[in-house]
Amino acid sequence: MCWAYGTGVWQNLSMAEKTIAETVFGGIPKAATNDKAVECLKKAIQLDNNNLPYYLNLAKVYDSMNQNENALKVINKALTLTGLPNPDNPQIKKDLQALKEKLS
Repeated sequence: MCWAYGTGVWQNLSMAEKTIAETVFGGIPKAATNDKAVECLKKAIQLDNNNLPYYLNLAKVYDSMNQNENALKVINKALTLTGLPNPDNPQIKKDLQALKEKLS
């Protein structure tokens, strides 16, 4: 699972998400790095480029790495996507917009 790779993103998970990750996956992998998270999330976007959570998580990883320009590129791309199937997209778009405002 991609979000388990990013050490910065791992720290941003809710207590419930951390508990689930601990229970299901045994915790964060020992070799977890933000670079690995970027690699994994980019691959996930290649496989499913209409999945907004992938873009949001990638932008969060870039943010945690202080790579604001890369984070903003990802956010801007995600905000241009239309016709998305996920019912959570309105909230995810709000989260993307909030992160964009934080980084701008």
